[in-house]
Amino acid sequence: MKKRSCSGWERCDTLVKTWLVASMLKQISKSVKNCKTSSEVWLDLQERFLQTNTVKLFNIEKALHDCKQGLDSVNTFYTKLKSLWDDRDVLCNVAPCGCGLDEFIKNQKTMKFLMGLNENSLFSEALS
Repeated sequence: MKKRSCSGWERCDTLVKTWLVASMLKQISKSVKNCKTSSEVWLDLQERFLQTNTVKLFNIEKALHDCKQGLDSVNTFYTKLKSLWDDRDVLCNVAPCGCGLDEFIKNQKTMKFLMGLNENSLFSEALS
């Protein structure tokens, strides 16, 4: 009976591996042809492509750093920042923790928003 369930598992694993390989570009599929299981294929791909998250994170952080109100309305500027913050949070798996870090992050976001406003913005004038 164990042999039967094991062979069933192997068939499922082969099916998943085949599906993974079939969905890849040829040059990528060639690089995983020696993997014996779907798990090995997945781990190989994860190791190879997970590093692109660092590049994405860099680009998001740079966009946040460079983000200024410019000719945008305050609402449009805030929406741009919020979108970048959300993208960064998803990429970094940031979840509320209730440990005090949430308040720090909120304050950092507020500071970035205020620092990015134009000098002649209503909010900048109110702070003067």
